[in-house]
Amino acid sequence: MELYNKNYIPVATTIFNRRHLAKVRGYNRWAVQNRTNHPYISAHTKQKGRSVLLHRLIVDPPKEMFADHKNGDTFNNLDENLRVCSRRENNRNSKVPKKSPTGFKGVSLNNGRWMSRIRDNSGSVYLGTYDTPEKAALAYNNAAIKLHGNFARLNNLYAT
Repeated sequence: MELYNKNYIPVATTIFNRRHLAKVRGYNRWAVQNRTNHPYISAHTKQKGRSVLLHRLIVDPPKEMFADHKNGDTFNNLDENLRVCSRRENNRNSKVPKKSPTGFKGVSLNNGRWMSRIRDNSGSVYLGTYDTPEKAALAYNNAAIKLHGNFARLNNLYAT
């Protein structure tokens, strides 16, 4: 499905399973909406001018739950890429912040060494200091797998 900006110019394409077509066609105009620095697919409703997010329409989670894109690609709304989750699980699957000076999740420079930290249910957990940001990122990845399981968003240690 093509997506348009406010001037009705096509800007992107999204995918979803055919079985959701009737629900999606219930809205006349889908667009890319930038929420919290991440693009999401949304349509305005006639109810109080609110918008509905495509992935929430497809998953239809309970009110206190969230719909999550497993791989972080908000344009991929196929059933196998969507799941119901809690706020905490959704946060675990967040991307590396764009302003991250290291380019890695959970890694920062501290007194000339690379420190690794991760959040769990009790707060921030110190994972150690390392000689390189890659070693600190690997420590984060190992802890994320143990603490966050299927919701772990791992650092890409092989990016060029």
